[in-house]
Amino acid sequence: EDADIDIDLEEDAGEELAGLPIGSPAPEFNLSRLSGKTESLERLLTARRPVLLIFSDPTCVPCNALMPEVDSWAREEQLLLFAVISRGSLEDNRKKFSQYSAVQVMVQDGSEISTRYQVTGTPTAILVQPDGTIGSGLATGADNIRALVRRARRRQAALKRKQAAAAPVRGAERIGKDAPLVELKNLDGEIVRLADFAGQPTALLFW
Repeated sequence: EDADIDIDLEEDAGEELAGLPIGSPAPEFNLSRLSGKTESLERLLTARRPVLLIFSDPTCVPCNALMPEVDSWAREEQLLLFAVISRGSLEDNRKKFSQYSAVQVMVQDGSEISTRYQVTGTPTAILVQPDGTIGSGLATGADNIRALVRRARRRQAALKRKQAAAAPVRGAERIGKDAPLVELKNLDGEIVRLADFAGQPTALLFW
């Protein structure tokens, strides 16, 4: 049976413990959500965002204290996807977690998924990259999980900026070529032609 890892959160804030090797395939799972429907890692990854898996337990006091924060992250976050893997009965988990509608809560029967991810205590989080590989070590305890969230956000934001900078500008191949003919009426009903502005820089604002 899993036991909470007793660590000094002040000294070890932001520390990641060893777990599955970074870059190795994340173990797949198919688990019941609180609604009774089945959720899988494969389906979570279709959002094309890193998935932060948070291992929890309905009897874990630190887990319960962290859940409002996790739910808030899930409501506001655009860079990451948050999913909680709990254990025990669906009924017990519904009593504890059904109020947190923004975060996806899934339930394992015992510790079978925790074991695959080498998780030995709760709450513990691990990042799975959009390609389905392990993206972090194990972050155990609320402070370490918060630190992992901050690092993952910064990393994903930097990646998005890099991708945006490298993306080709739409229509760049047409720069220097003649602009299309434009003839439109202004608010007074008069015809205005783009050619009327020839010889001076002109910006077209599409509204």
